[in-house]
Amino acid sequence: MSETTPLLHYIFDPLCGWCYAAEPLVAVARDLLPVQLHGGGMMAGALRRPVSPEFRSFVLRHDRQIARASGAGRPGRGQPERWREWLAEVIAAG
Repeated sequence: MSETTPLLHYIFDPLCGWCYAAEPLVAVARDLLPVQLHGGGMMAGALRRPVSPEFRSFVLRHDRQIARASGAGRPGRGQPERWREWLAEVIAAG
């Protein structure tokens, strides 16, 4: 039986603040296994629309909340050593 290398398919939205907050976890994953990125979108297809000043304000307000909650955008944010251990366990478990 041949062993295959696991591949992480990461589906992200470039307009999603949580996708940016997850960047440290994706970086750790890339150290452990191949990661294939797939761009998606909240504002694609029939949901596509211009970004009004009101919508921009709404998004920026939530992005600031996400940054505070996740530590995104700050050096040393998150706990990459714990993520590395957890991902290594998940990969080993198959």
